[in-house]
Amino acid sequence: MNVSSRQLRVLSDAIAQRHAREVRRAVDRRADALRGGRDASLGRLTALRDLVAEKCEASAPSGRYLVAEVDFTAVLLRSELEKGASYNESRAEALLHAAVVLGAWWFIDSRLLEMSDFFSPAGGSSSQPRGLLAADLGVRFERAAAQAESRSAAVLHGLNDALKEACSPASLRTLCETVFGAGREDALTHFMNTEKQLLQRAQIVAPQLQALCVAGDLALGMGRCARLLSQFCAGDDADRRIRSLTGMINGLVDGFH
Repeated sequence: MNVSSRQLRVLSDAIAQRHAREVRRAVDRRADALRGGRDASLGRLTALRDLVAEKCEASAPSGRYLVAEVDFTAVLLRSELEKGASYNESRAEALLHAAVVLGAWWFIDSRLLEMSDFFSPAGGSSSQPRGLLAADLGVRFERAAAQAESRSAAVLHGLNDALKEACSPASLRTLCETVFGAGREDALTHFMNTEKQLLQRAQIVAPQLQALCVAGDLALGMGRCARLLSQFCAGDDADRRIRSLTGMINGLVDGFH
């Protein structure tokens, strides 16, 4: 049976609309005290976050490690609602899922986007994103996802080699070359500078742990390892954190890539 491109678009739209209705009904059942106004939007966002987190946790034994990205994005969205943004459930859901796949900072991650394509709304800065519910990020997400997919196998191979070599400087250089390719020195510099700031902010100071975070984030998403450490082993010593983070990185690679 031949199917025209128009028929495919209609079918795709119908599937998307059905999914949106299913999500809306699921959120309706969970959201507490939908009194209208900002409180209702915050309640719906909380219910949506719980739905996405539960799907992550049920998808694989290591699915709980993805919840850190869901939570981080939910905090960003909640902040925007509290500042007066209009709630858009479909967009909020898309952003939560995008964070799971590419990392919560994907829209300012120079591994995935050229810096000219970063989302930085007027009056804001790339390090303090605002307006996520108001911005059209669909095209940017498609570019970021395509970039991640194009080098996925090679990057994960490089990550595996780096982990075997305890994230030595040589293995990290090789991983950087694999992630960024040739001619993207500015993008690499931006990524490394941002990582340095994130690690400092998270008070991750042990050199071996810093190197492990950089390796994991080169493959899995900017800032992801710091969020994993914060959520799952905040009070542990450096050696235990290294062992725990190595296990979490391997779990994410095995379960989702």
